[in-house]
Amino acid sequence: MIKCECTGPGFCERHNCFKDKGLYQQCKLCPLSFAILEKEITGPNLVQKAVNYTKAQVKHTLSGRKEVTDEVFEERISKCKGCDYFDPEKIVCKHQDCGCFLEIKCKWADSECPIGEWNAIAEEKEKGCGSCGK
Repeated sequence: MIKCECTGPGFCERHNCFKDKGLYQQCKLCPLSFAILEKEITGPNLVQKAVNYTKAQVKHTLSGRKEVTDEVFEERISKCKGCDYFDPEKIVCKHQDCGCFLEIKCKWADSECPIGEWNAIAEEKEKGCGSCGK
């Protein structure tokens, strides 16, 4: 992302728009947020969503379709809700490498956030003592 070089409210040549005081401050304090408002608000297109979902579904199936605990799910979805890529109306991630319905993605143990806010859980919690194989 190219940093904006505007010096105050008014017309911004970099973003090709008029910025009032609020947009100017938002651009300076949180450039990622302004980039999303500028060009990424729709997230990935339908074809990219299909590609992303297919990859995630194959990975999820190959890793045994394991799900996380309710506590991990709540922790993940909470982080998503605080992210600039979160769409509160559809509860989806608008990142170009995602586009997923977060109520599904956050439950899958093998899934991970595209910007690294939470990672896949490699090992499922062991059942039993582990010595007898049960």
